[in-house]
Amino acid sequence: MGVITRLCPYFRLTDAQLSPVYNLLKGDSDLKSPRTLTPEACQVLEEIQQAVSARQVYHIDLSVDVTVFVTTPDSHPTGIIGQWSDKWSDPLHILEWVFLPHQPQKTATTLAELIAWLISKCRQRMHILCRSSFS
Repeated sequence: MGVITRLCPYFRLTDAQLSPVYNLLKGDSDLKSPRTLTPEACQVLEEIQQAVSARQVYHIDLSVDVTVFVTTPDSHPTGIIGQWSDKWSDPLHILEWVFLPHQPQKTATTLAELIAWLISKCRQRMHILCRSSFS
């Protein structure tokens, strides 16, 4: 939800539209506690899925730089490999989402180290994506 709320302006979703999903997060702080999806929350999740799919692209425009966007919801960095052009009707084209493992580290890791690890992982994926674009 943290990534989605930060990207709401690009997905053209408002906080009011997301409120049924936010309501699911209220209550028991235990993440494993059972939650029941309301019909309204199901509808919002479908709208989110459609918004993400609409901005997902399957090719790289070689005339536009490929960029890594990093968000840090809840101190867990997420990467978005994409392209941005003000010339497009929808300026953000998402090529791929990049996530770090959700398993806890055996050593203490700072947010800066996590971001560095994420950037390294994004660079590896970008090399593969760009190489396949030239094939």
